[in-house]
This record gives sequence, structure tokens and C-alpha cells, in this order.
Amino acid sequence: MLLGLHIEGKTVNGKTNYANSICMDLLETDLLDDNARGQGILLSRLKSYYNSLYLDEHSTEDARIIKTRCYIMLLIGSFLFPEGSGSSMHIMYLPLLRHVH
Repeated sequence: MLLGLHIEGKTVNGKTNYANSICMDLLETDLLDDNARGQGILLSRLKSYYNSLYLDEHSTEDARIIKTRCYIMLLIGSFLFPEGSGSSMHIMYLPLLRHVH
């Protein structure tokens, strides 16, 4: 159980090595930390990018989806599955949000 939520079904697993273009494809920006040992996204960059995405009644569906993906990534990296340093998160979670609609 995670956060009091009952989890049932198959586990989510797969490859953890992704091309850097995944950020451009799903978030339309490059957030990868070039100094990270692995494929890390700096949470500070992600939060800044999230805060820069302004939504109003004229926003496109794509803009809403991108902001939603950023929000979910912040939840994953900050609260659900934080890494030891607390300053970055692995990119492997981003492809799981490909079909957010």
C-alpha cells in the first residue's frame, strides 16, 4: 500500500535507459541534468518549467497535458519516489505519462 491507496494488478516495469529526446517529445523542453551520473531531471528545473506554464481558457489541450505531466513528475520525484539527494529524479517515469489525456 502506498499513501493508503490499494494497489492491484501488474507491476509497471521496463527499460530505464531513454534517449534524451523523450523530454522534448513529452514536455517540449530539455530538462535533463548534464552533470548527473544517470539520466536525471533536476527537480528545480522541472518546478521552474511547471511554474512558467501559464494556462487559461484559451490554452491548448497540448499545453494542459504538458502541465499535467510536469505536475505528476513533480509528485513522483518529490513525494512518491524521491531519490537520495532529493534534487533530481530519473527520467524513467516520464514515458509512463505518454498517454495522459
